[in-house]
Amino acid sequence: MKIYLDIDDTIISPYINGVNLEMKPANHLKQFLGHMIKNHDVYWLTTHCDGDATTAVSYMNKFVSPEITNLIVKIKPTS
Repeated sequence: MKIYLDIDDTIISPYINGVNLEMKPANHLKQFLGHMIKNHDVYWLTTHCDGDATTAVSYMNKFVSPEITNLIVKIKPTS
């Protein structure tokens, strides 16, 4: 099955930390991505990817752990 993932407000969401607005990965993101990548054909469907997955990975790198980065580099680009 093909899976298409968006970034903003789905796997990365804003939250208020005191008075600051920050971005936070979805709960259980590592487990979710691991399962999706292992069992499905996963693609980016986001404005952060226009045929080049490195832009989506660079954006996500600001908000996720290295373990999650190791998973997101496996997600294929879309245009």
